[in-house]
Amino acid sequence: MGRLGLYIIVVLILSVIITSLVYLAYYTGVKNNTGVNNQVRTSSTVPASNTTVVIPPALPSNASSITINASLQSIKPVKRLFIIGVSNDYKFILFNETLFYGENTYEIIINHWREFKENILGEIKKYESSGAHITSYEIKPLNNTYAVNVLFRVDNRIWNSGGEVTMDLLWFLNNWGLDLINNHFNESNHSLKWSGYLMGVFTIIDIELPEQPGIYKAWGTPYGHCHGHIWWPTG
Repeated sequence: MGRLGLYIIVVLILSVIITSLVYLAYYTGVKNNTGVNNQVRTSSTVPASNTTVVIPPALPSNASSITINASLQSIKPVKRLFIIGVSNDYKFILFNETLFYGENTYEIIINHWREFKENILGEIKKYESSGAHITSYEIKPLNNTYAVNVLFRVDNRIWNSGGEVTMDLLWFLNNWGLDLINNHFNESNHSLKWSGYLMGVFTIIDIELPEQPGIYKAWGTPYGHCHGHIWWPTG
């Protein structure tokens, strides 16, 4: 065999080897790619067995207002001050109530002011149901003292007749279970005062009256009081 024949044999052998290597590499790549694809497809279509889906319970549409009203109704002031007086012409009674709260509680009230005012108006209506004709009411916050001020006037519980003025306070006293005599209101020549606890809240009541030469005593004359009325002369 000459050189040419030997060269042809070597080329053929190298061709077989190269072809075999290319085929082996291709076959291995296809197999590996098929395995990865199967793995991804399986994990994406089968849900995990320990997955938990949480569905929150449905709330009623008025849940927010119920919560707010319940919270506001449970709030109590730390102190309450009533100042009750009369107009200069003795035609109506002036009512002034101040409710003092803690700082955190006051913030809740301010954030829900509309609902709080509705609750206060409900308290005012209790006086009206006792016969008081209430007009010109005002409810306002006092931010510097964490307090709420309630103002109104009563037009039909004071009378000026025959030189004597008579003021009826039963509409107020009965709502709080109080009595000018039995609860020992402190008597002076210009006021009747009381302090104590009402509904668990420390309360001061100051009934301001026209100044007289003597003290407004129980059953006194020409100025004095009974269980729920106060009187004095106009001259």
